[in-house]
Amino acid sequence: MLPQQNLIREAQFYPGQFGVPGSDVSRGLRTIPRSSVWYVDYGHPMASDNNDGTDPDNPLSTVQAAVNRINSTTYGNTYDTILVRRMGEESVQTGVYGTAPSSVRIIGVGGPRSPYGVYWEGVDGSYCLDVRAPGWYVSGFRFGPGVAGTAIRLPMTGAAGVDASSIPIFFTAENCIFYGANAAAGDGLYGIDMYGGAYWPVVRNCIFEFFSRANAAAIAVTDSSFALPYRPIIENCLFRENVGHIDCVIGANRGFNSGMIRNCVFSGRAGQPGASYTNQVTGKAIDLTGGTGNHVVGNYFGGTYRSAGNGDYDAGTNDFWIGNYANPATAFAGTVGDNGLTILPPA
Repeated sequence: MLPQQNLIREAQFYPGQFGVPGSDVSRGLRTIPRSSVWYVDYGHPMASDNNDGTDPDNPLSTVQAAVNRINSTTYGNTYDTILVRRMGEESVQTGVYGTAPSSVRIIGVGGPRSPYGVYWEGVDGSYCLDVRAPGWYVSGFRFGPGVAGTAIRLPMTGAAGVDASSIPIFFTAENCIFYGANAAAGDGLYGIDMYGGAYWPVVRNCIFEFFSRANAAAIAVTDSSFALPYRPIIENCLFRENVGHIDCVIGANRGFNSGMIRNCVFSGRAGQPGASYTNQVTGKAIDLTGGTGNHVVGNYFGGTYRSAGNGDYDAGTNDFWIGNYANPATAFAGTVGDNGLTILPPA
């Protein structure tokens, strides 16, 4: 007779303390005050969008099904959490302001074989996630937009073709990878599209790479019919292997107003210090033309830091670009000190 074999299970899907401080339940809490926890695992043998969605042993198959549950007046609540172990190819759209709950979290809970987050692949020509309600939060995903697609889209009321009640204010993306070469180099078009003037979006601790199509950008502003993005915060991020990192002129000079870009690293163009190995910057690394009053501090700039039209960085009106690191050898006179610290905006 063969010796008895011990069954070894994967890490718990929703361990205690994960997002619910003080929980001592081995699988975590399924509900917390004024909110619910929804489970999505496309690869689970019991997964089905017909499930209730609140049991990790009988999860939903799609994130959209969880979002639809939250949008329901019967089940959904503000502050709900969606925990995702595995996904299929999916384009997800939230509800809108006034009819859908706000402040919902979508958390990728990668297992031991997915250290870079749960893979979220988008549909060609579409988006991975379209956020239209306030306060949504996304963390723990590796976004792979489809051909000519966008990872996350933030459409604001007033932009062309956007719902009148679409208000994705206070959106946060944290601890995610935005990867533009999903199936082949140059697939994705934008990592985050602040379409129509998003209000107070926060992008923190993220990596953006391989957005290399013509006119692509890791972060873009693409609509010129409404407002400029207001008070965006982009911090502790890495931008590399993109033809453009932050491009606000795609939507006809819609630079940030009162924004903050800090403690980030930006690769440069070929032949310049800090260039990526492939897919170097071909236009502007950062272009905030049309915006005003931004603070750009504590960053590391690859490429050239010179006057408008000659370098890789363009500022908005009355911007504050001091205390960044750039190459003084290629900088416009008086903009970078001998120690490499910027002392003036690039233009």
